[in-house]
Amino acid sequence: MRRQAIFLVDNMTNGSYFLRGIQMADVLNRLGIHAEVWLKDMVSMRPPPEDAVIFSIKNLAMCNMGEVLKRRGNKIVFDPIDTFCGEFSQKDYHLPDAVIYPNLGAMTKFHDLFPNASISRVIHHHWDTRIKGRTAHGLRFGYVGTRESCLYLDDLEVPYITKRCNPRTFMFPSCHLSIRQPGTPEWLYKPATKVAIAAAVGANIITTRDPSVVELLGDNYPYYTDGTVESAMETVEWVKRSYGGETWRDGLRMMEKVKARTAIGNVAESYACLMTDLGYMGSRL
Repeated sequence: MRRQAIFLVDNMTNGSYFLRGIQMADVLNRLGIHAEVWLKDMVSMRPPPEDAVIFSIKNLAMCNMGEVLKRRGNKIVFDPIDTFCGEFSQKDYHLPDAVIYPNLGAMTKFHDLFPNASISRVIHHHWDTRIKGRTAHGLRFGYVGTRESCLYLDDLEVPYITKRCNPRTFMFPSCHLSIRQPGTPEWLYKPATKVAIAAAVGANIITTRDPSVVELLGDNYPYYTDGTVESAMETVEWVKRSYGGETWRDGLRMMEKVKARTAIGNVAESYACLMTDLGYMGSRL
């Protein structure tokens, strides 16, 4: 019987602490699943849990306690988020019983790295539940995130909006951007968090066809760009011409579906189903 969920995070400053840790644990608790967030460097200082589903976020560092946790009947789920985008250690990759992937391509590419993972799941990243701000009236372009993660902001003269903006009060742009170089690890394996944020505030987005993005928006979204500066400029002009018309409204309808799909309640249900498949038998409210 797996009686609780534990989210292991590296520290309290990374976004994953709030998003995959605090926010997900909060919703699971409301679903009737006991869930906690632990810092990884504290694992060896606490009595080891028994019969829990342990979600190790970003990496499998557990103060060398992985084998101990397994011996006590715990199931380990590796949730790499964007770990596959850079160099990563394969130490302890024999530990996971399940792995969460950002898209189907990542699952195909990295599945064989985890010899004992009997379950592989694509679970798309939810949008930040702290987002309460509104979308600007009229057409306003903007990029929300780390500046180096989006190409051509200067060429397109698009404002860069720091992730430190207050999501509860901020006036978000009506057309976001997410432009990555096709074929790069970021394009291949990043979750579609920029699309989820835009969807959450009722905006459209100019985006490259990242695999995670296409899995959410489909092939026919009207504001894709191919990753070149020329294509990005053409797409900006197309947005200006089509703003408020049928094409713009078609895009918003597609984004509304993404908003629902990446709402934390729906994503948490995917976590709950994964826990059930791993033997979770706790009560659900």
